[in-house]
Amino acid sequence: MKTSTFKLLKTSNIILTILLSLALFGVVNFLCSEFLVYRWDLTTTGEFSLSEKSLRVLQELKKRNVRINVIGFFAPTQTPAESVKRKKVLDILEEYHMRSDKMIGEVQTLDPDENPHAVQKFGVRRWGTLVFELVDGSASTAGQHFALISPSDLWGGRMVDGKSGADEFLGENAFTSAVQSLLSGKRKTIYLVEGHGESSTKSKEANGLKDFADLATRNNFLLQPLNLSQTPEVPEDASALMIVGPQGAFEQGETQNLIRYVDRGGKLMICEEINRTSGLDNLYEKIGVELGSNLVVDPKRSFYMRPTSPIPVIGHHPIVNDLRAGKDNLLLATARSVERRLGDTRAIQITDLLITSADAWAESDFLTDPGKDKKIKFDPGTKDIKGPVTLALALEIDKAKAVVFGDSDFIGNDLIKVGANSDLILNTLNWLVGDDQNLGITPKDPVFKFVTLTKSQTWEIFYIVVLGIPILIGGCGIWVWWRRRSL
Repeated sequence: MKTSTFKLLKTSNIILTILLSLALFGVVNFLCSEFLVYRWDLTTTGEFSLSEKSLRVLQELKKRNVRINVIGFFAPTQTPAESVKRKKVLDILEEYHMRSDKMIGEVQTLDPDENPHAVQKFGVRRWGTLVFELVDGSASTAGQHFALISPSDLWGGRMVDGKSGADEFLGENAFTSAVQSLLSGKRKTIYLVEGHGESSTKSKEANGLKDFADLATRNNFLLQPLNLSQTPEVPEDASALMIVGPQGAFEQGETQNLIRYVDRGGKLMICEEINRTSGLDNLYEKIGVELGSNLVVDPKRSFYMRPTSPIPVIGHHPIVNDLRAGKDNLLLATARSVERRLGDTRAIQITDLLITSADAWAESDFLTDPGKDKKIKFDPGTKDIKGPVTLALALEIDKAKAVVFGDSDFIGNDLIKVGANSDLILNTLNWLVGDDQNLGITPKDPVFKFVTLTKSQTWEIFYIVVLGIPILIGGCGIWVWWRRRSL
């Protein structure tokens, strides 16, 4: 009798312990989900964290005391692939909800077939569309200010070896851009100069600007083409002007048009390629800059042992300060020097953005065929420029601003997603238009990640992986064989 009573008590105690443990686990889980502010993202790329730029935009929401309601129009039945995509969207929106102190509401899901009034109200045309609806803290503006985010805004494919690659999740970019557009109410207009062989924003080629156009649009910029030979003056609504990789020379009238634009406080981003004569010398003299007719060579900091593809050292300026503290490198394909014009005594504030290592130089006779047995090297007493060499600089002259790069390849489809290149481009545009709150590191791309190695890093990996590990394993094998042989 005592034995059976003991067994019953023991069993009851185990069951009670299990129930209490489950209850405690449930209470802790509830408290964490409702009140825990801090969450941890253990992914190496920070896939489930918001970028610095997104967090700054959310801070602006709280400052203005406005709230955003989120409505998702989802189909009642979904394929497994659609369910996975929906979960990813809801997960990142939950992060927005938590990080904004609930200024961005939880997602309200609606079936389009059962809510025709809401579909008509917001102009929804596709399942999977999200609506960000702005609500003022003092008076409701619901339905008057809203932004639509379609599935194509959330998912974008990338071409790999000429074929369509895996879908990239662009949700954070789309969501942050939607919040920005609701807060600002108007997109900044960026004019891209054309008519000199510049790449097209519709081109998907390696040097095309399709990916840049998509990036700029997602970040609340409006891109417009501009032919200076057909327009007497740069339009008044131009927030900034971009000149990217001109292949031919500008006419004198076009250059004077640009100079007048600078005189009235214009904002310029210029990206020039090596071995090109743009005819913009008068403009460069106006802003105190000189582009070298050379090719920058950096044997110490370059991409995969290619000294003509420098990995720049990042300077000190609002455009690049956050990038300097980040984990990703910048990469230029080939570059020319961008120097301050000597003897210019005007009050021009010029800052080096990107420079090379001290071992680099700008090679002046790279167009001359050196022959198979001759290597390019620094030649003292010539036009070669000893490093560090400036690759990009930012300047302010009166109310005008300009950023000049000695390369244009980094903005093309092939390199824009490498390292921090896209952050550099967006930060440059935001600084030019005076949108300092949007400077920083933009939302991450979790699908395609590239590693840019310097020459020394490449050799370190070679010595460790190709030589060191095999020699170590082989040595251990020889030692074991020798020990057994001597027994």
